Amino acid sequence: MLPKYAARKRIFLALSSIIFALAATLPLIKALAQIPTNSVSAVAWSPDGSKLAIGSSNGTVYIQDAATGKFIRNWHAHTDKVSALAWKPDGSQLVTASLDRRLRIWDIATGKMLTDFPSNIEQVLALGWSPDSKRILSISVEAEMGKLKIWDTLGTLLESRAAGTSVWLAWSPDGSKLAVSVALGVVRIFDGTTLAYLYDLVAPESSGKAYDPVYNIYRIAWNPDGTQIASGSLNGLVRIWDISKRQIIADLRVDNQSVGWDTSGIEDLTFNADGTRLFSMTADGIFHEWNVVTKQLLGSMQIKTSSPIHAVAWSAYGSRVAIGNVAISSNNAIRVIVPFPSTDELQALTKRCTKPDVQQSLTAKLDTKQLPAIISAVKTLTSDQIPPACAADLVAVAEALQAKP
Repeated sequence: MLPKYAARKRIFLALSSIIFALAATLPLIKALAQIPTNSVSAVAWSPDGSKLAIGSSNGTVYIQDAATGKFIRNWHAHTDKVSALAWKPDGSQLVTASLDRRLRIWDIATGKMLTDFPSNIEQVLALGWSPDSKRILSISVEAEMGKLKIWDTLGTLLESRAAGTSVWLAWSPDGSKLAVSVALGVVRIFDGTTLAYLYDLVAPESSGKAYDPVYNIYRIAWNPDGTQIASGSLNGLVRIWDISKRQIIADLRVDNQSVGWDTSGIEDLTFNADGTRLFSMTADGIFHEWNVVTKQLLGSMQIKTSSPIHAVAWSAYGSRVAIGNVAISSNNAIRVIVPFPSTDELQALTKRCTKPDVQQSLTAKLDTKQLPAIISAVKTLTSDQIPPACAADLVAVAEALQAKP
């Protein structure tokens, strides 16, 4: 049940074992083809936004068309649960990690294994491919301690660093910085090229008194111009940090939200295309939309499931989110959702992604009565006129607005 302040007319949709409780501004929900395993364990968008890589509990990896739901290919990548996935920046390869303690690189076109890392690695929590495609970073838990490891693409371990309680990593949009979330209320910043340590962003709860683990930072995301980082904690607290000032500029928290890592913890978050709004999702399926400037809550929606959701990925421009129905054996479809469609979001995507002439043409059509024209116009644009991932988000938002009652 959503808090009273967010109580609005709801529409209830029963989809197999999942009930979607949505605000009257119904988002677009696409249930993609079901995978034939007992759970989805990891999911990641391709760089161009057209495909999803899906890891399963039995070690199989699936590549799925995000628009049609059709499977492009699948292969048995590991002998145990896939714990993390990351695409090469050009979308041609995928690196996977598993509870079988292996890291592997795969060719997307053929499903052929290119590199089998010669290392026995304990649980990998996060993977990242460097912007120059030359290195792969992994965050793992080994002997109950975090490790940040840097590899080349041939599987050679270049460096291993103690990483304490690190759980996530994210490069800035321009690749100049790397942020690593350290559970004990810290976001650690590194040089994006040399990976040299630069500084820490430290939460006030981390010093001066006994630390409460509910403030552990679980997820982080950069805003589009790389000047801010959003962090999500296990107690549902979302924070925005100013990078240049190295300080918190906003605490975003829903009143009377329950505390519990498996329910209210921030499972993932992202800025929208122009950085004016922030979207977050908790493990119990509650989405929030925040105004970054005013710090106000703009909207909420909820997806009710029988168990916490831990396989989540936002698209590159922040308009779509892919969700795996973890541990729901009767329905393992990935769902792609546009949680908060609006003409403002169409405007933000158009402004960020297109050149002035295209921007002017599309802006003239930014009216709910002209949504079919917007969709048609975007589909005719080339990759030189708009990045494919942005075009996919723009079309998805327009389609979501079309679907609104």
